[in-house]
Amino acid sequence: MSFFNSENKETVHLWVAIAITIILALFRSLSLIPASSGICQFIPVLPTMVYILMSLFVVILLWVAYQRWIATIHHREELEFVIKSIGPDMIMVIDPKMTITMCNNAVEEIFGYRPDEVIGQKTNMLYFDRRITGDKKEVYNRIITIGIHAGFAKGKCKDGRIIPLEIITGDLPHQPGAVILIRDITERKMFEDELIKAKEKAEEATVKLKKIEGMRDSLSNMIVHDLKSPLTAISGYLELINRTPDNNLDDSCSVFLDEALKMTHQLGDMINSLLDISRLEHHEMPLNKSVFDVKECCDKAMEVIRPDCASKNIVIILPSEAVLAFGDSDIVQRIVMNLMSNAIKFTPEGGLVTVRTESVDEFVRVMVSDTGMGIPKEFHEKIFSKFAQLEAKKFSTGIGLTFCKLAAEAHGGEIGIESEMGHGSKLWFTIPATPTSVSDLFEA
Repeated sequence: MSFFNSENKETVHLWVAIAITIILALFRSLSLIPASSGICQFIPVLPTMVYILMSLFVVILLWVAYQRWIATIHHREELEFVIKSIGPDMIMVIDPKMTITMCNNAVEEIFGYRPDEVIGQKTNMLYFDRRITGDKKEVYNRIITIGIHAGFAKGKCKDGRIIPLEIITGDLPHQPGAVILIRDITERKMFEDELIKAKEKAEEATVKLKKIEGMRDSLSNMIVHDLKSPLTAISGYLELINRTPDNNLDDSCSVFLDEALKMTHQLGDMINSLLDISRLEHHEMPLNKSVFDVKECCDKAMEVIRPDCASKNIVIILPSEAVLAFGDSDIVQRIVMNLMSNAIKFTPEGGLVTVRTESVDEFVRVMVSDTGMGIPKEFHEKIFSKFAQLEAKKFSTGIGLTFCKLAAEAHGGEIGIESEMGHGSKLWFTIPATPTSVSDLFEA
C-alpha cells in the first residue's frame, strides 16, 4: 500500500545515478595517478568502453528520474485541481507522517481555518477521538485489508467548537500517503438525536398505553364479574314469575315478561363472552379437546338460532356430510353459532345463509356465507377487535366475533373474512383436523 510506502522511485533512480557517477569519477581520478606510484598496482584499470557504457547508464537513470519527477508534478497539479474543485465536503491529502500536504477551501467552512493554515500541520489539529484497536490505529488496518476506512471523529474548530465528523480515508495511488474526505454531520446528528428522542417518547407512550389498556381490562373484568351476580338473580326471579301458575298476568304482560327473560339471557351470554375473552387473552381458557363431528356442531348451533331464522324467513343451508376435527366441540359450536347469528343479523328478510366445511391441508375450514349488504375492506380486520370503532361495529354483533377470533387461535387455527359491498360476506375459521402434538393427543 502506498499509504505506508515513503520511498519515491525517482529518488531511488537519482541516488543510483549519483552513486555510479561517484564510482566512475573515483576510478577516473585514480587512473590519472602516475604509474610509478605504488597505489596504482591495487587499482584495476577499466577499459574506455566500460566508462562509456556506465556513463550512458547514468544518463538513462537521470532521464527516467526526470520523467518520473515531471509526471509526479503533473499528478500533484491534477490532484490539487480535483481536491480544490470538490465541495462542500473537505478533501485533504496527508503523507505517511499524518502531515496535511493539501486541502480544499471547505476547510474554512467546516473548521474556520484557511487552507494555508492547515497545510504542513498534523491531522490532530482538525479532529481527534478516532477509534483505536490495540497498538495500531483502526484506520491503518482497514486500509491494509480493503483499501478504505469509514468512521467518525470529533472535529476541533478554530473558535473552539467541537463538531461531529464523518471521515472516509482511502489509499492514495501513485504516491505515498492517503486522501481523506471529511464531512460535517452536525445536522444529521441533530436529526438522529431527534429521532432517538421521538422513539423514546413513543416507547414511553406505548408503555403507558399498555398500562392504561391493562387497567381498562381489569376494570372491565371487575365490572363484568360484579354484574353477573345481580343479573343471575334477576333472571332467576323472572323465571319464577313466569313459571308461577297463578301470576295473574295478562297476555301483554306475559309478552313483556318473555322479552325480559330473553334480554337477560342475552345479557348473560354477553357477560360470559367477556369473561371468556379475558381468559382466552391470558391463555387461561380450558379446552377439552377431542375428535368430534363439525356437522353435529352446526346442527346444534342451528337449534339455538332457529327462532331468529324463522322471524326473518331466512333459509339456512348446513353441511350434509360429517367432517371430523380435533378441538373443544362446545367452543367450536359457539364459534359457529356466533358467525351464523352475525350472518342472520345482516341478511335481509327472505335471504340465504350457507354453512360449508372443507379440508385444507391439516385443518378443517368452516365457512358461513350470507346474502347481506357486505362489509367494506377497511373494516375486515376491525370487526374482530374487542374495542373496534363504532363504524366497524355496525357490521358485527359486537364482542361475539372477538370471541370467535381468540377461540380459533387458541385451537391453533385462524379466522378471516371475504366480502365486498353489495355482494354479501363470507366469514371463515379453521381448526386442526388431527392432534397437532403428542401432548394434545394425550390430553384428548
